[in-house]
Amino acid sequence: MWTMGEYAGPLRSMIVSWKNGARMDAGQVLMDASCRLLPPVPRLLNDATPPPHQLAIVPAPSGFVRSWRGLFVVGLFSDCLARTLGNHVKTEHHDTLCRSVTASEIVSAHVLRRRGGPAHQRGSGLRDRQRNRSHRLRCVADLRDWDVVICDDVVTTGATAQACIDSVTGAGGRVRAVVALAHVPAIGRGRDE
Repeated sequence: MWTMGEYAGPLRSMIVSWKNGARMDAGQVLMDASCRLLPPVPRLLNDATPPPHQLAIVPAPSGFVRSWRGLFVVGLFSDCLARTLGNHVKTEHHDTLCRSVTASEIVSAHVLRRRGGPAHQRGSGLRDRQRNRSHRLRCVADLRDWDVVICDDVVTTGATAQACIDSVTGAGGRVRAVVALAHVPAIGRGRDE
């Protein structure tokens, strides 16, 4: 799993402002920064056997209202990652971390959907988050022969990331990495806002 840093201080403030719609400009700053710090993802893909030919960047699902309001920040982050990785491949970027990523197709694929359960996990502990996300996601696409990078905004307990992994692998995809803007260092104690 790769994140830009701990969900604290200025990073937390920027993520919360973006997610709440108070500072949409913060989203562009976060996405630009995360894409500049991206080399660990191509390195993970370089180690993949066989090397990826089709790569899907799959965002963790969000609620309908958040998407409708234009606040599906994980989807925007997914789109940014796909564009950035695509640029690395298309320009044949030759630094040591990116040169062997040979995916012929890189897409941002919003293919995970929720199946009931609470819309938010704010304030929930580890057990509640795991129970809320266990078997509550479904993949609406056939991902056979696709390598997948799952992305999320904040990883708190890992329950959502694990549910995404389970859904993607159930649809035939090979999860190569999980990428997030931030992580909560004390598993089970943080809040995902």
